[in-house]
Amino acid sequence: MFIYGRVIRGSSQAAVPQRAPPIQKGEGDHVNNSSERDTPRRGPARGPGTGSGASWRYAAQSLVTLQVQSLVTLQVWAGALLVCLGLLLGSTWTIQALQSRLRRQAEERRRLNEEWAAMRAAHQQRAQCPRCKAPLSERDW
Repeated sequence: MFIYGRVIRGSSQAAVPQRAPPIQKGEGDHVNNSSERDTPRRGPARGPGTGSGASWRYAAQSLVTLQVQSLVTLQVWAGALLVCLGLLLGSTWTIQALQSRLRRQAEERRRLNEEWAAMRAAHQQRAQCPRCKAPLSERDW
């Protein structure tokens, strides 16, 4: 009689190649995955547990390494601050330098707007040019 690869004495059958028994749920040497998404995995493949073993996550750093890291961080912050101050001062200087030119352009726009308003009024009255007082004809427009 054959039971999972063993021959029982007294049976008439010869040795048969072994078959592995069916693996039941929760058995075996592999990691058991849970059907829940956020539950931690179980089994021997979980990794190092808690204890006094060394871990790369909490590797000790020398005092020199920590000082260099803090110095680099300080230099990055100082550089960012200098860039911001440069942008602020540059924009202020540009506005100051262009202010007189912008004021002149605004005055010229106002003067041209007044002249065009007078020209439109003269055209509506069909009278004469406000600058030279010459009579306006239809072809002048």
